[in-house]
Amino acid sequence: MDIGSIGFLTVLVIGSLFCILMKVIKTNRDRRGAIIKAIKCKKKTPLFIEVTIIIVVLSLFVTSSGCAILGQTPKPDIKIIQPTEKKIDWKVDVGGTAENIPSGYELWVLVYSEGTKQYYPITKAVIKHGQWRVTQVPVGTEDDDEKEFDIIAVLADKEGQDIFNDYLNATGDTEVMYIIPDGVKKYDKITVTRKDVGMFGSLL
Repeated sequence: MDIGSIGFLTVLVIGSLFCILMKVIKTNRDRRGAIIKAIKCKKKTPLFIEVTIIIVVLSLFVTSSGCAILGQTPKPDIKIIQPTEKKIDWKVDVGGTAENIPSGYELWVLVYSEGTKQYYPITKAVIKHGQWRVTQVPVGTEDDDEKEFDIIAVLADKEGQDIFNDYLNATGDTEVMYIIPDGVKKYDKITVTRKDVGMFGSLL
């Protein structure tokens, strides 16, 4: 059991209270004989000293546990809640929730192609009041009807941001991303399939 956990503190408090109760019962019982009480008082620590020690120990544990809890940094919590459809058009709005984002990190939207096994950084998302939304995210190319893709929400540190920006600023087809780079951590993803719009749909 973790020494700073609530369960440990609960066991400690209950055990301490039990010891105090047993000490009180024993002391009251000893009072029945003045001679026995006198002898035991000489050999054992007075009750109030034991109680004081227990209170001090409990205070130290509670204080240290409280400091540890306050010192813990909440973990980032990022979810994709849009789109809700499994079959989507070529371009789609993507959005969700984001909490506890560390300073210096950015939320980015990636698209992963099951066909090419490549990741495509799309754009970073601006978080406002715990929510974010990116409009008209291209999922694949215009001709990728019926193909499967993952839409992924990641957090990128400065190194990851530089890699994504270099990818977006590159000219031609020289930039290829087969793995998520260092400094980037995946938090949520949804799998979608492009609609089959057919020949007439592509002309609209």
